[in-house]
Amino acid sequence: MVWDTLSAVGELVGAFAVVASLVYLATLIRVQNKESKIASMHEISIAHREAVAAICEGPMADVFAKAMKDFDSLSSADTLRIIGFVYRFFKI
Repeated sequence: MVWDTLSAVGELVGAFAVVASLVYLATLIRVQNKESKIASMHEISIAHREAVAAICEGPMADVFAKAMKDFDSLSSADTLRIIGFVYRFFKI
């Protein structure tokens, strides 16, 4: 009779341990998913900021200004730069 009682108590403790470990793992997975979403949003924000900075600085600003006025008057190299920029910007 004592062994039966000890066996039942042991099974009960084991069941609680399994449930507790599942709750712990679910909490860890939820936190990891939140951190992953935050990290991906941060990367998107950095990429967007770099893309906008590429328009505002250097020779790309001149090419972009020319493209806004008359896209057909751009040289082949400038057209390629604009297309590459637009591809990169929309890929973000």
